[in-house]
Amino acid sequence: MTSNIQEILISKIIDPGNPMRTSIDDDAIKELAASIKNEGLINPITVRPNKDTYEVVAGHRRFLACRLVGLAAIPCVVRDLDNVQALEVMAHENLHRLDVDPVDEAIFIGRMINDLHYEIKDVAEKLGRSIVWVEDRLGILDYSEHMIKLVKEGKLKLGVAKHLAEIHDDLYQKMYVDQAVQYGMSVLQADYLQRQYEMGILIPVEKFAENVETINSNISVRVHAMCVKCGKLAEDPNLRNVFIHIECPSE
Repeated sequence: MTSNIQEILISKIIDPGNPMRTSIDDDAIKELAASIKNEGLINPITVRPNKDTYEVVAGHRRFLACRLVGLAAIPCVVRDLDNVQALEVMAHENLHRLDVDPVDEAIFIGRMINDLHYEIKDVAEKLGRSIVWVEDRLGILDYSEHMIKLVKEGKLKLGVAKHLAEIHDDLYQKMYVDQAVQYGMSVLQADYLQRQYEMGILIPVEKFAENVETINSNISVRVHAMCVKCGKLAEDPNLRNVFIHIECPSE
């Protein structure tokens, strides 16, 4: 595995075949492009030879920003890497960054295990992470599409999602996930809900479903209860322990 720095025409550089990030923040690329335009490219990107071109291994966003600026050529660290080595370099480049979302981390770790046949302990060692961290990331791949989307968008905390994913009744899971997004939920609360589900304490779904209203094919859970302040019927889109009208004065 050799490497050297070369000035390479951008027209000769191609995007990575399997990029780390599944989505690119256009605004972030524009900000990076503005910085590169003023300061230049401080850190070269890493590429590997690919027939008549060079494939980006690390520094994909920097490459996109340089292309946006319109640079003709950029300095690159050229490394003769096979697929295994390229994946390892990409892992070290990206999985220690704070701006990589957990879903992309999970997908990438899944590739390391499935494509490279790594054991979980091997991934943990190579990334400098704990086995639990790796297992938690892999667990994301088994979440519902609804949960994965919310975790990726940062609307659902990973610690909360880990417990709610263990509620295997779709109706209850979606209800509690939406509640966590709308009202907030601590890991302790999510763990409590998971334990209630596992102990069979939750209301049977067939009875609970009597209060489910379907509007335009979207499930909306309506729970009717009495306001403890005024005694009138209250309605809320999620299960609550106590119902109080906002307009009722507090004691």
